Amino acid sequence: MEWPVVKFLDCIDACDGGGAGVTDHALLTNVTTSQHHVRYDDAEAVTAMGVEDDANSLNHSRYTDAEAIAAVGPHFSGDAVDLGSGVEVAGRMLEADGAGGTQFTDPPAGGSSLWPVDLTDPMTSLTGWTTGNGSWSINTYLECVRTATAQNRARFDTAVLNTLQSAVQVEVEIPSGLINVNQHIRVGILQDSAVLTSGGIFTASFGVRGDGVAYFERDGSLPYPVGAYTIPAVGTWITVTMVNIGNRHIGFIDGVKYGEYWANFEIGAEGFHPYVVNYASSAMTVRYRNLKTWSADLDLGSILA
Repeated sequence: MEWPVVKFLDCIDACDGGGAGVTDHALLTNVTTSQHHVRYDDAEAVTAMGVEDDANSLNHSRYTDAEAIAAVGPHFSGDAVDLGSGVEVAGRMLEADGAGGTQFTDPPAGGSSLWPVDLTDPMTSLTGWTTGNGSWSINTYLECVRTATAQNRARFDTAVLNTLQSAVQVEVEIPSGLINVNQHIRVGILQDSAVLTSGGIFTASFGVRGDGVAYFERDGSLPYPVGAYTIPAVGTWITVTMVNIGNRHIGFIDGVKYGEYWANFEIGAEGFHPYVVNYASSAMTVRYRNLKTWSADLDLGSILA
């Protein structure tokens, strides 16, 4: 084990010149050049770092927060809210912005971004509609003049809703005469296309009554009140929406949830038709516009392939 001791003594001799001290790093003959070097002065260090440039790992400007986020790109950890552009408020969704980042955007008006729109009908023509009781006509909307104390219905002829997850929506103008429990305005789904007066197989609707109640009705005869509703002034247009998830029906007026109703529902071969209702025990004219429907279902093609 003499070798380490000899090497150590050689290093001591080289470092202190036999006791006189060393002023030249080249005299350190017993160590490699990577183990010793002449110390930089400040100017030499600046020169060695090179010109300031973001591509120079030794001399570059610090990223700003925005530059750092942009450099990170779509791969990040933490709260996505901190990385999304646009205003983050309740109800907005975060989506890709097409440029490698994310942004907050509003869902499509009146609906969910996750369910495809099946139907958008401005209700400015009777083409594609079948009417029952009542006098139905077209102005810049679909209008129904009550002619009997009955379910004055208009049904869209195509059964566009063929799943147990769906939504139907219509805008309704508050009419004169909407004053008591026997005045109703509703939108709903109807499976039996032959029925345009009352009843029907697996029929459900949601709307408002003249006594200031939001309510559901099943098969044209089973009312189910779900909450008080302050009826706005005559001539005001409101948006009535019924969302259906299996046997669960959820009612909204102008985007506000008023309640739920559970009923035993099945999808038949025909599917569901959207329909609107004007029920009145006395004269009442109701106007409708902008019918929309949405639905969602499993992709059975990929599941059963």
